[in-house]
Parts: sequence; structure tokens; C-alpha cells
Amino acid sequence: MKLRRRTEFHQIVVQDRGGVRSLSFGDVVQSTMQIDSPSQGGLEYVDFFHMPMILRDRIRRVLFIGLGAGSGPAQFLEDYPDLAIDVVEIDREIVRLASEMFAFEKSSRCHIHVGDGLVFLQQVSRRWDLIIIDAYMIEKGDLVVPRELTTEAFFDLCRSRLSSAGVLVFNSAAAADAPLTREVREALSFIFPSILGFEAMTSDNAVLLASPVSLERRSTRLAQKARERLSSGAIVRRELLRRCRQIHRGLSAGT
Repeated sequence: MKLRRRTEFHQIVVQDRGGVRSLSFGDVVQSTMQIDSPSQGGLEYVDFFHMPMILRDRIRRVLFIGLGAGSGPAQFLEDYPDLAIDVVEIDREIVRLASEMFAFEKSSRCHIHVGDGLVFLQQVSRRWDLIIIDAYMIEKGDLVVPRELTTEAFFDLCRSRLSSAGVLVFNSAAAADAPLTREVREALSFIFPSILGFEAMTSDNAVLLASPVSLERRSTRLAQKARERLSSGAIVRRELLRRCRQIHRGLSAGT
């Protein structure tokens, strides 16, 4: 199966290969799913979105900016039954495909908002315990994060929408030593005193965590917290114990 859709924002390709269904923008894969087990087979970098659940005792409200095939929100809905989730996605067709092709099910705990993430944050006054930025576009054939979501002003807005010990997660569509990742880390450092960085091993993705309150940066302590706070099933499924050891020292800073 291969499906193509062109929208105002993306050239979307959905295809099946070897038991895996993928969502791509142009030639760049955004999300994957095992066809016979929809909750499995996501890309590695999404695992790092679970790190705040180890670092913070109480996360009840989560905001995703960027839906893709919905693997991140779907994992959170399955693994953390007490969470309330908001998702902002600019492309209505992406929302439809996530539901129809990637088993992303509507839930009373998950509200989808079709629109621009920056505008959404400007217009609302509520706060979240965790904000996850996972938004991409293709520009001149390359995968990029929209520039307006990488600025110091945007991160200051995000901080104003976080709870007092909240965490911002940013997925950089680039390696840890790439200019984009370094620029984002520098912009974050002007707003957040504590930053923790992880580097995916199977793709060029660096995931940055930022918070106004100190983040633990010792891999052994993170692994211990994972054992204490997550069910054994979640630890095995997300391989978070191994992920705890993928801290990228060059991206971690602060108190």
C-alpha cells in the first residue's frame, strides 16, 4: 500500500513495507508503526518524551505541538491513564490520517486542536506540566523545525504556559552536534536554567529537556528513578533504562 497526499503544508506519503507502516513528508520518514501491533514500532526519539515522567513526581497535563502519526500521544494515553492531553496540529489531513491509517483513537482524555502551535499558545492562558515540541516541515528538500518554534521568544512563551516545575521537551530534527540543535540549546538556556539532552542512536535526532527547576543529569540516578516510578512493563517496552544512559553531555547544562 502506498498513499500520497499534498496539502498546504506537506507532501505526505504513507506506505507499508515489511510489516511496518510509515508516514513521511516527502522522502523523510516522520513516524512508524507495526501494522499488526499499532502501539509498537515507533521511532527511537519518541522514547525520550517519557523522560519527564521519571524526573517529575506529578505530571497530569501534557501538550504536544505536532501530531505526526500520533505515536507520542498514543503512547502517553496507553501508559499513563491519569493524563489529560492536548495536541496542536497545523495540518487537518495529518489528523485524519493518524486516525484512519495509524490507529490513533480519539479519547475523552485527548483533545485535538487544528491550528498553529505558536498562535495556540498565544491565545490560551492554561498551564501544562509538560510541553512537547515535535513539529517539522520540508524546506528546499530538507527536514526542518519551523523557525518560529526555535526562538528565545517562543521558549519564553512556553515557560509562561508551564507549571512551576514543568518540563519543555524539544525534538530537534538534527544530530546533537548540528547547528540547529546547538542554536536551540542556546536559545533555551536564556529562558531555562536547567537543560538535559539525549541523543538518538538510530537517527539524527537530539531531544532536549528544559525546566525552570533542576533536572537530574546522572544516568545511574535516572535509571533508579525509572525503576521506582514506572511499571516494569513500561520500562521494558520503552527501553527507558537504556535510554537513561544516552545523555549527551554537550547538550546538558544548568544547576
